[in-house]
Amino acid sequence: MKQTLIVLLLYCFSIPFFDAKASTEDAPLRSAFIFQFTKYIEWPTNSEQFLIDVIGDQELFEAIKSNTSGKKVGESTITVRFTNSENFSSSQFLKSQIVILPTGSTKEIRSNLASLKKLSVLTISYGDGMAADGSIINFIMSDNHLRFEINQQAAENKKIKIRSQLLRLGKAI
Repeated sequence: MKQTLIVLLLYCFSIPFFDAKASTEDAPLRSAFIFQFTKYIEWPTNSEQFLIDVIGDQELFEAIKSNTSGKKVGESTITVRFTNSENFSSSQFLKSQIVILPTGSTKEIRSNLASLKKLSVLTISYGDGMAADGSIINFIMSDNHLRFEINQQAAENKKIKIRSQLLRLGKAI
């Protein structure tokens, strides 16, 4: 499993991207990262359903849904849901393990992060400074490559454990 993650991440880091914004071209790559993350993270509770919520990014939703079809995290079956940005309410994520925040207004994303602060969900964002603002994992562009940052303190505050193998691959915030 460790070798699979390392090979995937090394491959992913070698693919250049030319737009620093989330785009349809990198949705499959972000999807692959997200699925691999699930193998190196422990949530405080387990359930029959492993729920991934994607907010406002239809392309990423489709990529994750396709990538995780029929797969499990531990003993839990993966279910992927799409939510429009306008319909955001933290109460709808009470049973979620992962919430992927939309790109867009920094103010809106910070507001969403604040709303999710008390829930034990792994928050994933895409944009400069989002990990420092409380997102647990944040995708960034660095030298035209997709990378990720990890806010371990935010994870610990939500009782989410990130294994050292993943921590070594991401940029600590």
